Amino acid sequence: MYVARYTDNPEEDIKRGWSGWMGCNWATKEDAIDDLIEMPDDDELEAKQQRWIRTWGELYEDYDRFIADLRDSLADDFDIRFDEYHNEWRHCHHDGLSCWALDAGTADAAVAEAKSKDADGKIIWAFEGDKTHGEVKLVGHVSVDLYIFECDYTTGE
Repeated sequence: MYVARYTDNPEEDIKRGWSGWMGCNWATKEDAIDDLIEMPDDDELEAKQQRWIRTWGELYEDYDRFIADLRDSLADDFDIRFDEYHNEWRHCHHDGLSCWALDAGTADAAVAEAKSKDADGKIIWAFEGDKTHGEVKLVGHVSVDLYIFECDYTTGE
């Protein structure tokens, strides 16, 4: 089956084999986890520490140890992966590539269908679409950042 996908590097997408949340990328895995637990900025830190003392002070001796323990406990609860091509850590949305399933039966027809749907605004860079399963191959190019892939099948994101 054929799908359309916006990307800046289709070969690397195939190699990676998973899709990350757009706009969720960090230099370190720790930064990603801190963002998930909504670490306060410096202006809010003192107020949060005071609230922590009232709530958790009897269980933990210091705020930094509490945050370290929280970070450690959450590290296994989130799927954070390293994207080698972009050299950054990202929250994984799912295995498989985010895409838009096409009805076309050939690669040439898929290019034409994607071009038409792109022009009509029916396939866009973001939002819930489909995801690839099985072997994924690059088979066509529609525009600067819209490509056609072939995969075994798709399911909704």
